[in-house]
Amino acid sequence: MTGVMLDDNGELRNLEIDLRGARLRIQRAAPKTLRKAGEIIDAGMRVDASGHRYLPKLAAAVSHEMRGEWEVEIGLSPKAGTQGSLAHIIVYGSVNNLPVYDHTAALRRSTPEILEMFADAAEESVLGGEK
Repeated sequence: MTGVMLDDNGELRNLEIDLRGARLRIQRAAPKTLRKAGEIIDAGMRVDASGHRYLPKLAAAVSHEMRGEWEVEIGLSPKAGTQGSLAHIIVYGSVNNLPVYDHTAALRRSTPEILEMFADAAEESVLGGEK
């Protein structure tokens, strides 16, 4: 009986030590997961922006970039040679035009997948996983 208790205590101590390191493992995994999330949203926005009747090159104006380890910027940018500078009217409308393009649709559609990716990364960081 005592041997079982010692094994249980040892396992608990090992778990405690492992959980102390989990925070650092989560921090290391988060930027990679965030980068992948940016790619997913970027791809969705490109699909949404492609084939627009009046701005056929709008999809080329979609971009994403890491602004730091913990921040990714995704959206329409006025790149040279694209129609991104005209996207503002499509996204927000104007005095004479209603908005016709929902620039947040890809984010809403991707949210469940992205949350699952972060949950998987957190679970692997805390409980370990097969490499």
